[in-house]
Amino acid sequence: MSYTNRPHSPATRWVLPGALALVIVAMVWATFVGTASANEDGPMPVSPAAQAQEQEDADSDPEANLPYLFAVYIITWGGFFAYAFFMSLRQREMRRELDALKAAVAEREAGESPPE
Repeated sequence: MSYTNRPHSPATRWVLPGALALVIVAMVWATFVGTASANEDGPMPVSPAAQAQEQEDADSDPEANLPYLFAVYIITWGGFFAYAFFMSLRQREMRRELDALKAAVAEREAGESPPE
């Protein structure tokens, strides 16, 4: 057994693409939800001064940032569950290695015992 060149398990190949997909989905979802809530009234011609006032109101409105809060919430929980999953995989792998080492030590001790 080599502890320096640990082979990658097949499950680790999809972690980075999965995490990236989760981030992209959360950001797209937040953008569409934010855009949909902003366009509920439909398109209306607005003067530049009114647009500036609306932007100022949107920046001070805490509910305008809820889609981004949910996106971060989803990303955080997804990251937590991915971390917990991979820690459980590593724990199982380490337990198997430990059992193999115990068996090797027991075999070696059985082979080195003096004949009586």
